[in-house]
Parts: sequence; structure tokens; C-alpha cells
Amino acid sequence: MEYLTIDEAAKVLGKSGQTVRRMIKQGRIKAEKHKSQYGEKYMIPSSEINAAYQVVEVANLAVPVSPETFAFEVVRQLREENKALREQITQIQQQQSATLLLLEEVKERQDRKWWKIW
Repeated sequence: MEYLTIDEAAKVLGKSGQTVRRMIKQGRIKAEKHKSQYGEKYMIPSSEINAAYQVVEVANLAVPVSPETFAFEVVRQLREENKALREQITQIQQQQSATLLLLEEVKERQDRKWWKIW
């Protein structure tokens, strides 16, 4: 698993290191303490940064908006992401079906006697 320091995470999110620390303290970002040369320091899994980045991306709307507009924007973006994930699931299921058919064909060939092939 890949980890980022607080400063690296802050750069990715476009926030200050103090804001990232606050997000960790509030539980909005999960972080682990790792021993380092100078004592313990927080290390943040990259998957947490990806999730936090999506939230920050939604929160950084071009103009200040009401809480209702913000909520609608969050829902809209989540629906778009949900649609994309559903499409990925469909593709994976199709690949799985094709793979199962090939596997069945290979098993049938293995079950045949070699002299019956010709």
C-alpha cells in the first residue's frame, strides 16, 4: 500500500498541512502513525487521499452556494460516479461470462479421448 506524508497529501488536495491534520483529527481522513527517524509521524494511505480529493473537489465550487445547492451537486456527482461504476460492473460481468465459456470449452476438450478428436 502506498502512503503519503501530511505535506504530500496537502499538495494533492490543494490544502495546507494544518487543514490535513484537522481532517485527520476530525476523522475525515484516516491516517496511521509510523515510526520515523525523528519519532512517530502520520502516514496517509493513498486511497484515503483519493476519497478526500473527491470531497474537496465537490466542495470547491466556483461560487459560494447554499447548503441545498451543495447537497444537490454532491448527489449529482455521486450519481455520475455510480453510473460509471455500473458500466464497469457490466463490462466485468461480460468478461467473466466470456471467460467461463472458454473454460467450459477447454474442459470439454480435456474430457474427449485423444483418438476421438480426429
